[in-house]
Amino acid sequence: MTINKFPFLVFLVFSSCIFAQAPSIQWQKSYGGTNTEFASSIKKTNDGGYIIAGVTRSNDGDVTGNHGYWDYWIVKIDVNGNILWQKTYGGVLHEVASDIIQTLDGGYIIAGNTDSTGNNDIGQGFGMDDFWIVKTDTTGNIQWQKCYGGSQIDRPYRIQQTFDGGYIVAGSSYSTDGDVFGNHYFLGIATSDCWVIKLDSAGTIQWQKCYGGYNNDAAADIHQTRDTGYIIAGYSSSIGGDLTANKGYDDYWVIKTNSNGIIQWQKSMGGTSAERASSIEQTIDGGYIVSGYTDSNDSDVTGYHAIPLNNPDDYWIIKLDSIGTFQWKNCYGGTSNDIGYTIKQTQEGGYIVAGSSSSIDGDVTGNHFGGDYWILKLDALGIIQWEKCYGGSGDENASSISVGNCLELTTDGGYIISGSSNSTDGDVTGNHGNLDYWIVKLESTIGIDEINNKNNVIIYPNPSGSQLYFKFTNEKAEIRISDFVGHEVKNALITNEKNTIDVSDLKDGLYNVSVITNECFLTKRILVLH
Repeated sequence: MTINKFPFLVFLVFSSCIFAQAPSIQWQKSYGGTNTEFASSIKKTNDGGYIIAGVTRSNDGDVTGNHGYWDYWIVKIDVNGNILWQKTYGGVLHEVASDIIQTLDGGYIIAGNTDSTGNNDIGQGFGMDDFWIVKTDTTGNIQWQKCYGGSQIDRPYRIQQTFDGGYIVAGSSYSTDGDVFGNHYFLGIATSDCWVIKLDSAGTIQWQKCYGGYNNDAAADIHQTRDTGYIIAGYSSSIGGDLTANKGYDDYWVIKTNSNGIIQWQKSMGGTSAERASSIEQTIDGGYIVSGYTDSNDSDVTGYHAIPLNNPDDYWIIKLDSIGTFQWKNCYGGTSNDIGYTIKQTQEGGYIVAGSSSSIDGDVTGNHFGGDYWILKLDALGIIQWEKCYGGSGDENASSISVGNCLELTTDGGYIISGSSNSTDGDVTGNHGNLDYWIVKLESTIGIDEINNKNNVIIYPNPSGSQLYFKFTNEKAEIRISDFVGHEVKNALITNEKNTIDVSDLKDGLYNVSVITNECFLTKRILVLH
């Protein structure tokens, strides 16, 4: 975002003041047609709005251009939820979009799967389901699209832009041919591996890796870490191969690799029943936070809320250090189904989790007697600060798939959640028929202070065109600078003696500058203007 004129600047500091009261809905919108839509992913965009990815079977209401059956449906909305544009992408069969991000050039890249090939928007595929990656410009026009995979089922769940301008994509594959090699088949029996592909900016494969053992394994989330490697979370029911342990049926499986995808460490976590991780993020201390769900109550899992033998799920949140050792692990939920999807670290160092709940007891209050969005706010040690159900008397699911990226922290300190709803009451209005995308914007719960803050951190000048100067009371601080889409553009360790960072290479615009010391974590908003 380029800003040529800026009449005044307010210097905002996000403090560590979190209220115990759950946030109210600032606005909510239903998007769709008379058939079925469900949203998988929502992300901030650099104009202050949001981009949503999912799937549609409609060709009326808000939806135009459907190609046949299931299509990717991409919806661009402004900060208040008004549709700016929408596009459908697909062929004559099934296309399901799993994730979307805004790219550094202002366009978008979408990851999903297709079983169409060589028709409409889709080039030549390999057979059954393929990874289908679509790169668009700022208004959704396709710049390039490619299928990746083999002759069996290959499905991606997460895509991220990497520091070099390329992309990393993670999902699962049953294939042993085409683009896929290294699958850990057992005695010729088809099983899935975690499949990760590294693409350059034009979509050419730079490397690919299969991770797994001799049963089914899948990657649900991937992020590039600050050391340029990758952290991957998903599940495994395997023994052998790349795995050193399995606790039972499905386990959380977390893999840390170097920049070339070589495993540095891996860890299975869970009980004798089923655990599936859906989201992972590197935390400010260099460790990792993982969310997902469990129906175990033994081994690594304690505090399970459900009735024995009934086997519904609890949110299972685990905090790991930088080498995968448990720091804490907690179950959250009630005696019915509670499935955690996306987790994010918040400005003050705690965590926000989005998922779905049908419980009316335990940790869960206010359920609308169906499946609700259930939003959980935790402090840094995993203690609940607040929780709230949002929805109506029908079904709300904060993801179209169990690994959906359904939560974003907004620039005003609030949260936005995506998923699906067929309710016409409670918190939900405007349903078009059947399941719609349901987007909920929650009010800010972050306190805002002036520049003279209690942590005594000062950043100047603001606006800046060349150097940023820092003053703080600690011996050293980690500085992270990110644009408003969340792309980290600089990361440095400074001291009070060496207390400057060069920003002359950054484009004009607003940036978030995070200052991390052993006493505080705060973010200030600065303007770079050359």
